[in-house]
Amino acid sequence: MKYLFKQSFTSLLKTKSNIVILFALVTLTSFMYFFVQFSVDENMSTLKSMIQSGQTLTDNQEKFLTALQSNTILARSFLIILTLITGFIFYMFYKRYFTLHKKEIGCFKALGYTDQTICFLFISFTFLISFVGSLLGMILGWFGSDLLLTASIEAYSVENVKKGIHLSSSLLGVLLVVIVLCIITFWACNQFYNEETALLLNGSDKQKENHLAEKLANIVPKRYKLSVRIAMRKPITILLTVITVGIVTTLFVISISLNLSSKKVYTSQTEGHRYSFDTKHDEYQTDDESNHEVSYYLRTPIAIEIEPKQEVIQQIVGMNGPAHLLELKNEQGISLTIPTDNQVLINPALKELYGFHKGDKITFTISGQRQSATILDIAENAETNSIYISKKQVAEWLGVPKNVHTGVLSTEPLIMHSGKTITMTDRLIELDKNAVSNRMSGVINQVLGCIIGCLLIYLVLLLNFQEKIKDILVLDLLGYQTKQINKMLINIYRPILCFSFIVTLFPSIWISQLIQKGLSIQTGDYMPFQTNTITILIILLILNVIYTCVQMIFNFKIKKIINQEQITDYF
Repeated sequence: MKYLFKQSFTSLLKTKSNIVILFALVTLTSFMYFFVQFSVDENMSTLKSMIQSGQTLTDNQEKFLTALQSNTILARSFLIILTLITGFIFYMFYKRYFTLHKKEIGCFKALGYTDQTICFLFISFTFLISFVGSLLGMILGWFGSDLLLTASIEAYSVENVKKGIHLSSSLLGVLLVVIVLCIITFWACNQFYNEETALLLNGSDKQKENHLAEKLANIVPKRYKLSVRIAMRKPITILLTVITVGIVTTLFVISISLNLSSKKVYTSQTEGHRYSFDTKHDEYQTDDESNHEVSYYLRTPIAIEIEPKQEVIQQIVGMNGPAHLLELKNEQGISLTIPTDNQVLINPALKELYGFHKGDKITFTISGQRQSATILDIAENAETNSIYISKKQVAEWLGVPKNVHTGVLSTEPLIMHSGKTITMTDRLIELDKNAVSNRMSGVINQVLGCIIGCLLIYLVLLLNFQEKIKDILVLDLLGYQTKQINKMLINIYRPILCFSFIVTLFPSIWISQLIQKGLSIQTGDYMPFQTNTITILIILLILNVIYTCVQMIFNFKIKKIINQEQITDYF
């Protein structure tokens, strides 16, 4: 058994560049979870203890608690997503490794080692990488959480924030990664289970004749025929490349979208909001009908029916008064009039997250009664979680006089005995704090997403190239130049990479939208999906830059093998 472990671990460690990338992926997956979780657990426990003891949280503490709950959902969502992606890469690595080391595995089986014993060996190697990588990610997350804690202090003006994590959260961040990767390794080992020892020793591949390669070779120009035949000898390799490019494109798209969404929200919440003061009252106040320079509104919570037995809480705002104080606009930038006759203007979150559209009927519960209205249009700059209708209609539903209000928008400060006034300056500061916090999270996710994406593409290209080492060395012995060898065996992967990007672009955008929509619904924080042509071109450029770097590194490795006369090691 000791001999088996020694020989196998030595063989695995020879692929040190691959192992380094796998280890880095595990560490980054763990880090992206722990750097959030270390800033969440202790602070959430403190705030919940305050609530349980009967203390009343300040507005900033309530917002901080909501942000902590959102961050917990985000951290666990990204942990699951990145663990599955890392698991896919582990599967791809082992599948390629077992294909290239059939003789070695055949020798182990010839010496009497069982499939289960050999499989246990590779699971042990995966356990070692995943466990150490997860612990390193936890340690880095401890230090990285200071960034989020600092951002929380600035964004929510809270004091006495703590850094810490619960035992259950620690076990989740480590054990989930370790268990999933070990299961995937066991699954990959099925490749040599019950395989005849003689076939493994002969390096025999029982693949059938590949008619697809021949068909594609007949389509492409003559100078590409050989390259296509070689690349398509194993369609599963191309399929894995396409899947990997799709995963990477999704990571890039969603990372950039999370960053851009905060800018979108900030812009929408400032455009058309021309009032300088927003005065809110806890009790109904009587309108001053002689003052035509202010806009009175009547605001109350409602529960909108999404599906049977499923509701979402929003605020319905009945408006009247000068339209210039709050000019609502649709997606085309056209000004909207506050509707009457059971018609409403809804915010874009209801459209993007729950599928409401112009002309749909919306049903909701207000003041204990079930009401319905028709959606007149989508107000792109509507206040968060707010829908708009005439003040008269809201008063009728609430059963109050039509000349009462709960808030006033004005350009000048009002002399009032009650109520809380929020200035536009205060509102902009609050929006900017939220935008900075969201942008920071977006940038961190964007950077880490890009790093993980680059590692994925680097590894899949490296694995594809490594599969060609023996063919390259044979061509070198026959006198072919490096440029000629690359043209026959390697260069075909650049168009495959670009083709994979084109094929997976729209599915990746669609998946990114679904993920971001799911995160918005789970966290209760609307994150509008954002992408553009520049984003797409940047992703394509990055893929090509990575391809060029991998090809240069691989060519350097081949030259090193030739110069050091190690060619016989590969035959």
